[in-house]
Amino acid sequence: MKYLLYLFLLFTISCNYSQKGQPDEQTVTSEESEIDASVIEMWNDYITANPEAATRELPESWFFHNNKADANRLGNLVAEGKKQAGSSLYIWYEEAGAPLPESGVKHIITDFDGKALAIIEIKKVDTIPFHLITPTYASLDMGTDVELLEKWREAHKAFFTKALAESGDTFTKDMLVVCEYFETVWPVSKNTITPNALSLALHPNSYALSALPDTVEATMYNTTTDTIITGLHYSIEHLKNGSWEDVVPDLIFNDIGYELFPNGAQTFPINLLHNKITYKKGSYRISKRYLKDDYHRTRKQYPVSANFTIF
Repeated sequence: MKYLLYLFLLFTISCNYSQKGQPDEQTVTSEESEIDASVIEMWNDYITANPEAATRELPESWFFHNNKADANRLGNLVAEGKKQAGSSLYIWYEEAGAPLPESGVKHIITDFDGKALAIIEIKKVDTIPFHLITPTYASLDMGTDVELLEKWREAHKAFFTKALAESGDTFTKDMLVVCEYFETVWPVSKNTITPNALSLALHPNSYALSALPDTVEATMYNTTTDTIITGLHYSIEHLKNGSWEDVVPDLIFNDIGYELFPNGAQTFPINLLHNKITYKKGSYRISKRYLKDDYHRTRKQYPVSANFTIF
C-alpha cells in the first residue's frame, strides 16, 4: 500500500495526497538530488537568522495536494501564517507501526514546482475522532473561516474515503484523525510589513506617500539632529544564500540612500525607492551606517533598524 510506504511523508495533508504523475501517493518529499535550489537557500537563510539551528539537517520538503492550483494556494496560506494545522488518519500510522509526528520537527513547504515557500515547525499533535473535529481546528487546517467546518468535513471525508478504499478499508465518522498543529517559523510573519509601511520602518519621522501592489514608493522626512562624522546612510539588504547582500539595481532592486548632514544642519525629503522598483519575495533588513571619510573606503555598520519580509 503506497500510503504505508510513504507514511513518513504523512505530515499534514489537508487533502494533499499525490505526487506529480502518481495520483495515489501522499504529499511529495524531495530526494536530495531533486531538491530545488530555493529550498537550500531558504534553509540557509533560516539558520543564518537562527544560528542554533545550524547543526540540524536539511528538513524534508514537500507540497500540498495533487495539483498546481491547490498546492500553491495551500502553500501560500502556510507562508502567510493562515494555515496552521494538517490532518491524517491514525490507522495509517497504526498499520505501519510508525510513531506519530513529534513536536519540534521542521518541514519546508514548497509550491507545486518545488520552490520553497515556508518553513514550519510542529508544535502539538492530537488524535481526535473525525466527527468531533471542532470549528476552531478546521479553521487552522483550512486557513479560512468561511463555512470552515462543513468544508473541512466534505474535503477530508472525500480524501480519506478514497485513500482507504485502495487498501480495502472503509471510512467511518469515528475514525481517529491525527491533528498536527504547526507554526510558520520562516518567513517570520511577525516582522512582515506592507509596502506602505516601509518608510515608517526606516525612521520614526518617515512617511509613505504612496504604494501599489508589489511596488513601493516612499518619501522620508528626517528631522533628526544626530551628530555624525560625515553622514547617515540607510540601505536595504536582501538575505540570499545565508548572507546579507546590498540591494542593487541590476538585481531588479534599488538601494536606499539618505544622507543626513552633521548636526542635522540640512534636512530634506528624498524619494527612497526610485521609479517604483518592484521588490521580489524574500527577507530583507534595513541597515543604517555612519559614514567616515570616503563611503567606499570606510564605513561602520550600526544596528539594523528593521527586518521585514515580502511575500
